[in-house]
Amino acid sequence: MSLRAARAIARSEGAALSGSWLLRGWVVLVAVLALLALASMDEARSVSRGLTGFLAVYSLPSAILAGVLGAAALSSDLDVAADSVLARAVTRTDFTLGKVGSRLLLVFAAHLAVVLPTMYLAQKVGRGNADDAQIAVVALALGLTLVFLVALGSLAGALFRNTLVAIALLMVVFASQSLIFDFVGLEYLSPTALLRDAEEWLDGRAGTWEQARYMLAFALGTGACLGATLAAFYRRDL
Repeated sequence: MSLRAARAIARSEGAALSGSWLLRGWVVLVAVLALLALASMDEARSVSRGLTGFLAVYSLPSAILAGVLGAAALSSDLDVAADSVLARAVTRTDFTLGKVGSRLLLVFAAHLAVVLPTMYLAQKVGRGNADDAQIAVVALALGLTLVFLVALGSLAGALFRNTLVAIALLMVVFASQSLIFDFVGLEYLSPTALLRDAEEWLDGRAGTWEQARYMLAFALGTGACLGATLAAFYRRDL
């Protein structure tokens, strides 16, 4: 494995994605949602309640963006992978880490760039009851959720050659995740649980362990998906 090769792929991929219409469309959409959320803030509604509504609306297009970018990381560039890997310019690990890693960082950075300013500005225009620490925790937790979706999408992309099939599988899993977590008795780890309880997180009523176990679970889940993606891509016929 060559970190230099992985970084070069990640830089190239990040530059290409930063100028894509998919990311630009997402930025415009969530910027409009943020402005609408800030405009709706007033003394009659608390900041935590207003931000909970914003995050609920914001999470859907953001989850779709994360899933699509993750699923397309490997399935959309098999010709490039074959030329690079089979010519021994880079290893499969370099290629996978560069492609997927760039998407992980891009989604996480874009998320924080939108959510943190919106949440902090909400404190200035609304009836504040959310402190800085809780805002950072909620932004981090939701960011880890989106990063997990990128990693899960990359796994689907490594398993299927067709990008649309990978995206469709990811959307099915994402849509049914609440039922899956409820079935195994881990409903508190569902992304919908975070959105449902966001008001309690923001105003400090949620317990520290509740927040920590959610973030730990999605951090470990992201690592597991990356490991599975590497294993699946190594077995893939290029």
